[in-house]
Amino acid sequence: MISKKAFLKTYQDIKKLNPNEKDHNPLYRSKRDEELIKEYHYAKFQKNIQQLAQNESLKELLEKDEWNDEDIKHFLEQLK
Repeated sequence: MISKKAFLKTYQDIKKLNPNEKDHNPLYRSKRDEELIKEYHYAKFQKNIQQLAQNESLKELLEKDEWNDEDIKHFLEQLK
């Protein structure tokens, strides 16, 4: 499982790819809004991981060697 620190570091790494970018991303109204939105995305990410980890049908599907079309459809439905 990815930690909150690693998740937020990913944002920093992406930001470093464009050195001309300002300290405050114009996409957000303020630095605090940016932090809140990133916190929300992390919480949503954690919730999705927890739900997938508890899904027995998905675990069985991931252990299969060969997948058919129905398996693929079922897998995609589980990720929604």
